[in-house]
Amino acid sequence: MNNIQDFYNINHFPGDYDVNYCVSAATNGLNPYINFILDSIKKDDKVIDVGCGTGYITNTIATLNQNDITGLDFSNAINIAKKKSLLLNNNITWIKEDFFNYNNNLKYDVIICQGVFHHMPNYLDAINKFYEMLNHDGILLLGVYNKWVKILQKVLPLSFYNSNILRTDQMLCPFEVGFSRAQVKKLFLNFKIINSYPKTFDYFPNLHLCAKTNSG
Repeated sequence: MNNIQDFYNINHFPGDYDVNYCVSAATNGLNPYINFILDSIKKDDKVIDVGCGTGYITNTIATLNQNDITGLDFSNAINIAKKKSLLLNNNITWIKEDFFNYNNNLKYDVIICQGVFHHMPNYLDAINKFYEMLNHDGILLLGVYNKWVKILQKVLPLSFYNSNILRTDQMLCPFEVGFSRAQVKKLFLNFKIINSYPKTFDYFPNLHLCAKTNSG
């Protein structure tokens, strides 16, 4: 795990961004992944963003929804997230901590884990921890690599990527694993998948599925 942490201490994913632009893109429906997440969060929900990185999702949600939200990450990228929100949001709690060492006894209504689960060598333990941290009717918003697209990705030209940080994250991270739809359903037996974006795993060129699940 340390080599993954070292990787993200150097490569601050998802990189730099303008919060106002992110909010505008979400408001205008230009970022369907963010909109999928926003549509899944009620006003009074207690939310945690696991592996928040530089806080793109966390800051966008906090600005638009005004939820109390926790941004959790084990890398130095969280320092960028804090600076981004300094003048914008006072409803975010930033915590630099490894998810598996995070022992807060609070239960959450929504757990966001976007682009992180597939970089966890002990992802099976993560599933149990997600379940323990959720309220009874809580929702897990999970973004995972598509197993088949990751195979195809190996032959894609470098020009496919729209940023250096995305290319670095996709190609050089010390650990990653992709999942088929059947594998996700098998892994998350204690959850009920109630929605997803995109609707199938063969959506291209996006490499993530956002699966909305609950523990009911």
